[in-house]
Amino acid sequence: MKKTIRKGFTLLAFCAMGFTSQAQQFAATMLDFTNQNPIEHEFGFSSVEFNGYSIYGTEFNQTINIYKDNALLFQAVSPFYLQPGSRSFGHAVAMNEGWVAVGAYQDDVTPSNPNSDVEGRVYLSKNINGVPQNNFTTSITAQTPAHRDQFGEVIDMYGEWMVIGAPSNGEIDKGYIEIWKQTSTGWERKQKIQAAGLPSGAKFGFSVAINGDYIVVGAPNAQKVFVYKNTNGVWALHSSFTPDMPTWARIYDSSTQKYYSFFGHDVDVFGNKIIVGDPNQSVQKAAILTINASTTTLSHALVPPGYSTSAFTHYGGYGHSVAINDDRAVVGAPIEYGPDLTDKQTEGKVFFYENNFQYKGYMNVGSPAGKTVGGLGRSVDLNGEYVLVGAEFTHNTITNRLIEGVAFRMPFYYITQSGNTPPSVSITSPTVNSTYYAPATITLEAFANDADGSVTRVEFYQNSTYLGSDNTAPYSFTVPNVSAGSKYFYVKAFDNQGAIALNDVIFNVNTPLPAADINGPACGSKNQTLLFELSAAKRINATGYNWYYTGSNQSITPVSGSAYKVNVATGNNFSAGQLCVGVNYSAAPWHATYCINVTTCSALREGAADDASIAFNTGSVTYPNPFNTTSTIEFADKNTSAKILVLDATGVVVMKTQATGSFSFGADFKPGMYLVTLEFSDKTESVKVVKE
Repeated sequence: MKKTIRKGFTLLAFCAMGFTSQAQQFAATMLDFTNQNPIEHEFGFSSVEFNGYSIYGTEFNQTINIYKDNALLFQAVSPFYLQPGSRSFGHAVAMNEGWVAVGAYQDDVTPSNPNSDVEGRVYLSKNINGVPQNNFTTSITAQTPAHRDQFGEVIDMYGEWMVIGAPSNGEIDKGYIEIWKQTSTGWERKQKIQAAGLPSGAKFGFSVAINGDYIVVGAPNAQKVFVYKNTNGVWALHSSFTPDMPTWARIYDSSTQKYYSFFGHDVDVFGNKIIVGDPNQSVQKAAILTINASTTTLSHALVPPGYSTSAFTHYGGYGHSVAINDDRAVVGAPIEYGPDLTDKQTEGKVFFYENNFQYKGYMNVGSPAGKTVGGLGRSVDLNGEYVLVGAEFTHNTITNRLIEGVAFRMPFYYITQSGNTPPSVSITSPTVNSTYYAPATITLEAFANDADGSVTRVEFYQNSTYLGSDNTAPYSFTVPNVSAGSKYFYVKAFDNQGAIALNDVIFNVNTPLPAADINGPACGSKNQTLLFELSAAKRINATGYNWYYTGSNQSITPVSGSAYKVNVATGNNFSAGQLCVGVNYSAAPWHATYCINVTTCSALREGAADDASIAFNTGSVTYPNPFNTTSTIEFADKNTSAKILVLDATGVVVMKTQATGSFSFGADFKPGMYLVTLEFSDKTESVKVVKE
């Protein structure tokens, strides 16, 4: 996936998106950009999302907008705005946890030299605690800037690495890439790569993508992609791939065996899977490639529904933009598609693939008020569960601003279908009041039902980690060796038409019990039933047991046939106290009394009052919870730092940062339930919060 003009996507204001014959609907959000001048700005021309932060660039306005979800953080302009040689800031964007990178491929690095132009540069701004900053005073240029290099036309980042494309490479147009590595103080150029054996005009570096240990580079005018692998910090050619042209494309010169194809126009990579777009009017396909031990091979060829080699113009640049994440793919076709697949208009379409890249449906944004949507699918991204789509040619009919641009964002999985009722699902075990002791073996059990179809599977997750699935009722999954602490699990139920339902639970796993006279929980909450047991060593020669509690509780009931065990019902007025048992023996000591202290647990509960100050079981405090605007977490040790991860109810990361002593959050959160995890140097805490 290129973070460039061919990528652009965004968010805000609700609209529905229809799908093909199955009438599928996605819930989406539209972002309408601020545009002060009635000129062509093409907002959404470049875009990227990382950890809930989104960046959207313009082609002509030298401007980017950075959002946290749907809230604008700031708008930044080129540091050299309106100065000679400053052009195209925002043409490409990329982001990782520590930095934001903005490409300006048309910048004139040496404006005083009349023989040098469009060398290009990349601007950088360092994040603070994971939050992007408006400070683009740092910039980098190519190792040897040359006339029309277009350095920074494409950028991608992953971890500590950044790859930058310069596809024109002066007058010979072969192209190159540069690979940079993050250091403690900034960035360091590590390698410059020019692929060998390419003809002039190959456009190597026209598209780039990086994920894990692989970099993928497209050279569309050579109809080829290259795969580079990182070994001990050195990136070397792993393999290259060109499709079998007689079956992939149409020939236009039989004497030279040249074919119509832009294979490599856009690329993206996830794990060992690559997606490559080929929007040439005579092809209009996307390829799913698999990176093997020493080769890269074709595994799937994606085409739009109703694809016919005799009607190429009806596919509107299919493959112009592509994105991949696991077994999901998104393909943009930004031209010559109207509200249905036969209309030749300029709205554009975006196609979705899932479950081993099977066709799922296409996006239809309808008719947003005051907009004539154009260029939908000019850019796409697939970040975790979310799809981002740019429509840079959208016309504002209220202000009469042409090509103002707009974009859309939606969860990939959130699907309802006309006439289809989504399934229902609930976690039946464990419950919020379940008691476990580490290392615990926990069996997750769920009940799922579908009123107008069938449940095909239930998936089980801990935080955002997929654990496994069960295809038949009763639905269950066993998790062994669960450590002590607050635990969050959720389930997804799928019906036979792809609709999804979710349910979650949060509970505590206690530390292992020490050797004690009475074994049982150290604390209790209102309206619980707590099980206690006299240790085996204290039961030798016992003839009778008399249990009593010094605090307030509802009842004490011996377990039938095992009077050395009791169930304590706490009731609604439960208070701390001692649970004791007087034991009679048939030999010395003849009688003894044993006790255990039982306190009131400071467990979080959903639905707590707004003014409640609710303590973590490990000492941190959050308030208020639930909350309407923001909530604050105060650490038990004000000098302690923690890494902070916030997940929404679907397990998607919505915030990732770090803080010392305390931090506030939630101002830009949507109403719903969130799980906050605090990772300290010696422990991890979790808390469930609700925004109303």
